[in-house]
Amino acid sequence: KQHRVEIKPLHKPKPTAAEEYERQYREQVGIGGANIRAFNMRNEELDEVKELQSHLEVMKVKAQIDKGVELKNRRREEIEAYERAKEREMELVRQRGLRQDAEKAAEARAAAKVAQQALLEQLDHRRQLQ
Repeated sequence: KQHRVEIKPLHKPKPTAAEEYERQYREQVGIGGANIRAFNMRNEELDEVKELQSHLEVMKVKAQIDKGVELKNRRREEIEAYERAKEREMELVRQRGLRQDAEKAAEARAAAKVAQQALLEQLDHRRQLQ
């Protein structure tokens, strides 16, 4: 009687970044010294590229922040200008109202003076009749 044996394929785990680096380095070292120097130079260039990319990303972020600050300042200035215009308009309305009130008061005084003059004339007329 034979037992069935399940054969499972061997799965190689995916190498980590450090293991991949070591493998590439060993390949380069095995070939010769000139390749080691080239490998090191390539890694330095890659580091420089990564550094430049990070600087570029920082510059992009700063530009976006500056745009946001500029937009915020522009909006604040627009709101302040709108408020100043409204305040000027309200001041004009207030002054117009004060002028109208003064004109009404002057008209009322003139009407009162006319009425007073009419009463005085009536009194004089009555005195002359008596």
